[in-house]
Amino acid sequence: MSRETNKFERRISLYGDWRVALVDAIGEYRDWLRQQNLLDAQAVHRIGQILDSIQDDSLYVAFVAEFSRGKSELINATFFSDLGRRVLPSTAGRTTMCPTELRYDDTAPPSIRLLPTNTRETDNSVGYYKLHPEEWTSLPLDVNNPDRVAEALLRVTDVSHETRDRAQQLGFLIARGPDDDDGLQVGEDGMVEIPKWRHAVINYPHPLLEQGLVVLDTPGLNALGAEPELTLSMLSSAHAVVFVLAADTGVTKSDMSVWRNHVCGRETSNSANKLVVLNKVDVLWDDMRDRVEIERQIQSQLDITARTLDMPRRNLFAMSAQKALLGKTRSDAHLVQQSGIGAFEDALANMLIPAKQDIVRERIREGIADIIETNRAVLARRETDALSHIREIEALSARNVNVVREMLTRLKVEKNQLDQNMRRFQTSRALFAKHTTTLYDHLNLVKLERLIAHAKRDMSVSLTTLGMRQSMNEFLRQVKRSMDDASVEIKEIFDLMETVYERFQAEHGLANIHPRKFSTARFHREIESLTDRHEFFIRGVSMVMTEQKVLVKRYYDTVMSKVREVYERANRDVEDWIRSVMSPLETEIREHQGQLRRRLESMKRISRTGDSLEERMEEMQYMRRAVRELREQNDSLVTRITRCLEKAADQPTPVRRSVARERAGNVVPIPRPPAK
Repeated sequence: MSRETNKFERRISLYGDWRVALVDAIGEYRDWLRQQNLLDAQAVHRIGQILDSIQDDSLYVAFVAEFSRGKSELINATFFSDLGRRVLPSTAGRTTMCPTELRYDDTAPPSIRLLPTNTRETDNSVGYYKLHPEEWTSLPLDVNNPDRVAEALLRVTDVSHETRDRAQQLGFLIARGPDDDDGLQVGEDGMVEIPKWRHAVINYPHPLLEQGLVVLDTPGLNALGAEPELTLSMLSSAHAVVFVLAADTGVTKSDMSVWRNHVCGRETSNSANKLVVLNKVDVLWDDMRDRVEIERQIQSQLDITARTLDMPRRNLFAMSAQKALLGKTRSDAHLVQQSGIGAFEDALANMLIPAKQDIVRERIREGIADIIETNRAVLARRETDALSHIREIEALSARNVNVVREMLTRLKVEKNQLDQNMRRFQTSRALFAKHTTTLYDHLNLVKLERLIAHAKRDMSVSLTTLGMRQSMNEFLRQVKRSMDDASVEIKEIFDLMETVYERFQAEHGLANIHPRKFSTARFHREIESLTDRHEFFIRGVSMVMTEQKVLVKRYYDTVMSKVREVYERANRDVEDWIRSVMSPLETEIREHQGQLRRRLESMKRISRTGDSLEERMEEMQYMRRAVRELREQNDSLVTRITRCLEKAADQPTPVRRSVARERAGNVVPIPRPPAK
């Protein structure tokens, strides 16, 4: 099947065009601001962050299922059918034995990187090991040889055999008997088959992956339980989660364990980013039965599944991934249609891309809004000051000495008042610095590490999972208290700066701009989510000394690691906000000081030397026209950004990169008065 007919890839491509157009529009605006000397260091930094975040943007799709549900085949059919063969291994029984990420990084050669399972002996997360490539086994991928690629990717199915104690030490849950589906079975030789690898990352140059798509393939209940980072970080941060069931098994006990404990948590009705696929419906296809009867049976099974999972019926899809892949590779449109994959691809694109686009929109608007507001205010002030100066010159047309003196006196009074307020501003700066120090203390990473160490020490001496639970509860309470204290301090800082802004606006007529607001709500939500998952998780383990204590400890280590990540992001965002909260006011004050100085010097020259009023009038008229032109250019560039932001990602976006760069090289320079 030709690539053009892949609906999902078409939507991803359009989303990529939207991102490119957005980067181009913001980059053009930045270049223009730089040429007009309207960019301070903080604005440069923040626009750079915005552009980097758009260019590095990724779409995460996680596929979750128990083994033998056809999950890997569904990934192959949805994303990689244009290659003419399977990318991920897909055979009967267990295939993908470790969590596998498919992504593309053009700074690294195509490869498959494998993290050994024995790294679970440490307290370090997979995220930690991603920063230490020396710990991974790396195999190159010959992308020009599909057979060699398939052979290399088979390594994700590697297993090793360990004793029961060793398997438990590595965090795997062992089945209590032959009928227990929640754990790994012990063989007749007393050994347990476990995955050889803890995690795999496949770096592959496929068009979808090049557009920023990241696909996470998870290997079933036992691996999910043994690697809490999957549930707490990777799955919780995915933009779409696809839960795969099989028509020949229905919803089993282990399926429900995966669904409740790892996909939905406490909120089983939370369907905002979740799709459910009832796969392998081809087992119901029967030439001896009427097609209508078969469809009725499939729809009945979907209805039952929706009620069981407490999911909206519109989020469930019946299909045959195997037939879809076969039909696509053979360009058999009828088989593809019969497989049912088209409706799923549409739903995935409709769920994934608009939701991600909303996130990107909000981040950009929040990041660039006050830069736009400040520059509009600066240009408006330049035009207002030019008009004020014109009126002053008009009042001097009769060369009335007394009028000149009155104007000089008024300008000097205004300048003295501004100087006095600047001294008061320094006092506000000192108070601002004091509040800032207190804020950083609430989010202090060293204090957090001490808190983590204390909680770990308490848990290490606890003989029961109940004691470990109490230690974790106390840890999370203290974390939330610190975040609450940080929120209070942020409000104190904002209120202080709002007062300072209002004073300068009232006394000096500065633009009605405001300090940028900042909220810790998103960090609170992440901490609350961790707390909820902690409560939900702990109910599923025995409150006595059991083999699950290893799992509980690993789960708590992951929770603490996640809290550390939240604090690190909070510190970065707070630091960025602290640097920027004064920036709009400082820009306005500098602009006002410059205009006052120029007007005062102009009045002095007229008073002392009798400069030609006509020349001064011509000069200021020119300045006013030039500033008005700059305001129009600014509005035009901002409008382009706004239109890009508002455009839906499923609509074609013209990419004007070459045009924008050409225009950036012909921007009107800073206006200069005509030579005398």
